[in-house]
Amino acid sequence: MNIDLQTLTSRDLIMNINLWTALNPSLSISKTSRTLHEDQIPLPQIKKELEQFKTEGYMELNQFISLDLIKRLRLGIENILSQGLPPVFCFVYDDYWECVHKLKGVFKLLLDNKFKMLPDFWAWYINPENSEVGWAPHRDKGPCSISQNGKPKSLTAWIPITEANPLNGCMYVVPISKDANYLNNQKQGFHPDLQSIRALPVLPGDALIWNQAMYHWGGRSSKYSKSPRISVAFEFQRSDVTAFNNPLLDISKILPLRVKLGLIGQQILQYKHMYGYSEDLVNIAKKCVANI
Repeated sequence: MNIDLQTLTSRDLIMNINLWTALNPSLSISKTSRTLHEDQIPLPQIKKELEQFKTEGYMELNQFISLDLIKRLRLGIENILSQGLPPVFCFVYDDYWECVHKLKGVFKLLLDNKFKMLPDFWAWYINPENSEVGWAPHRDKGPCSISQNGKPKSLTAWIPITEANPLNGCMYVVPISKDANYLNNQKQGFHPDLQSIRALPVLPGDALIWNQAMYHWGGRSSKYSKSPRISVAFEFQRSDVTAFNNPLLDISKILPLRVKLGLIGQQILQYKHMYGYSEDLVNIAKKCVANI
């Protein structure tokens, strides 16, 4: 099938569930909101990972998503790209949201049992044939995301759909214990100790979780890589602090297509300056937001 951006802008096709199910028949879309069943990582198994999060600002969880689902998630993003749409449209499908729900128990521990999902999420397809690169070095929310007691108010969950390694642009971090500028948020002249920079290669179905004051970035890919770097990310915050962005979401519920498209449109509009999106795509995003 072929999706024409101008057609999507001028008609209500983008809200048509049949359009999306035809594009990716192996993925699901709920017609109405529904509550997810409890299917979470056993917490006693991640004691070491929780300690690392406390001391270094991030943690790695291994193989919490089945390889069968990973294959379908990858195909879903590749099919979206084949239509000239950015990979963030993968979030029309329930399956991507269900992945992050499996981390709910971890989020409860890190955010003191009180958390909501921020309307800040993204999907990447880093093409090594063009030496594409992930996002530049940054801190997601910066020092304001850390409480006076050192605990995070918010965090990011990053999930690789393909293997992520130095050749296709894996994540790099400066562990907070090695970051002389941690919580100072110095924007000019900050040069981290090169030997403290840590590459985080991960496998499909793993997850990286970090606090939003940690300095991190996506590497540049190489034409010698065997595969692209495909990944998705979500952001979360404590529900008892002022919202960093609105609307805050409950990850226990799958949203209807209309709302998911509205949130996707919101992402495109807030990141359009980074990608130089076409006027047609920006118009689609505005149409989606208007229909929330």
